Amino acid sequence: MAITTILHTLLSLAWILIMLAMAGLSFWRFRGSPSGLLLPAGFVAWGLKLLLFVITGFVLPRMVQDVASFYLWQSVASAALGAVVSLVIIAGIAMLPRSLDKLEGRR
Repeated sequence: MAITTILHTLLSLAWILIMLAMAGLSFWRFRGSPSGLLLPAGFVAWGLKLLLFVITGFVLPRMVQDVASFYLWQSVASAALGAVVSLVIIAGIAMLPRSLDKLEGRR
């Protein structure tokens, strides 16, 4: 059981690094445009959401008495935050054509 927890944590930390890298790349590529603000914000929020659930996965199960309901509420909160963050990223992707036109006009 301990090895799966360690692997899950390492995988989550790898996803956090991927999200931060995607935020940096999208900000660098689309800086000064609407997508240049929404996409990085969405990726950073997604990375923070993952970090929050990695931390709470270690700390809170030891503090609560009903672990099953804790994991249920953690799953519900993860789904709700994931939906909001996904909408921010979708809005940033929807603004890509306008951002590309704006960036093309600058050259």
